[in-house]
Amino acid sequence: MSIKSKVLATAATLALVGGVGTAGVLGAAVGANAATPSCGPGCIDIFSPLFGGYGPTNSDFVLDVFRQHARIGQPLVLFRSSQYDPAEDFQLEYNGLVSDFAAAGLVSPNVALHYGGGADGNPATGAPYADDPGFEIEYAPYGVDSGLCVGLNKAASQEEGVTLQNCGDSSTTVWIADVGFDPGNPGSVTQTVYDFTTCPSGVTPPSPRCRVTTGTTTVTVPPSGPSFFNPGTDDPVALIFGYAPLINGSDTNFSHPFVLTYPTSGYPTDTPRPQLQVDNLTGFSNGIGPIVGNVNENQLWGADFGVLY
Repeated sequence: MSIKSKVLATAATLALVGGVGTAGVLGAAVGANAATPSCGPGCIDIFSPLFGGYGPTNSDFVLDVFRQHARIGQPLVLFRSSQYDPAEDFQLEYNGLVSDFAAAGLVSPNVALHYGGGADGNPATGAPYADDPGFEIEYAPYGVDSGLCVGLNKAASQEEGVTLQNCGDSSTTVWIADVGFDPGNPGSVTQTVYDFTTCPSGVTPPSPRCRVTTGTTTVTVPPSGPSFFNPGTDDPVALIFGYAPLINGSDTNFSHPFVLTYPTSGYPTDTPRPQLQVDNLTGFSNGIGPIVGNVNENQLWGADFGVLY
């Protein structure tokens, strides 16, 4: 039975993060075409801040099915963005909350415990862990559903390659946007302030690699609604600019979960093309709250809607 038949239709409304849904967590705004004009408004272009960012010219490299083959086991890579390449056409499918996927039996109780609001995650407020957005990413060349989704051929493990797999068969094709929304957040938090004016050569702000700490500020957080400044996020600064780690739904490591990762030694034009993989989430410890405070850039992901240039 597919995810579409299991997850309640109301789950498509998602948990809002700063007023946007799952697509918005990745920085996208609904309404335009995607990689190829025929893909339509339901398609997205997923990218890493390593190789570009948001804006009218889009990212230099985006999620791509290697050699365009729509078949189980086909590797996922990043490739130069093009409005003529159907291998870059994807759409978010069967959006919901992790708790919805858990109710449908599509993620484990342990995943639901940590990412579906299933346990006390905030000792200060007694609030549960976040109920994060979950979704599948279906390959849709020229806007035609392939029935194949971005996933793994087995439960997540270190350096497991990301490939096309049947949508809806298991948790390995479910991805969780690790936005860390804590519904019990206080009315205000002390937030680190960063200066993005100085960037390494070839890096465009607001890349996380441009961070220079300039001080702190107190930010008001609506206690009844989510916020990009929430202290439960793994990387609030990244989320401000529309980036988030993507945890695989088959994850079994809850201190350093397995997330979508671009190989550290690779570049999209390398031959052979570096395949996307899942690795343990890494970064700098923030001392409180989540284990990871500042997520490495090769484990952050954003998305745009719109014809690629």
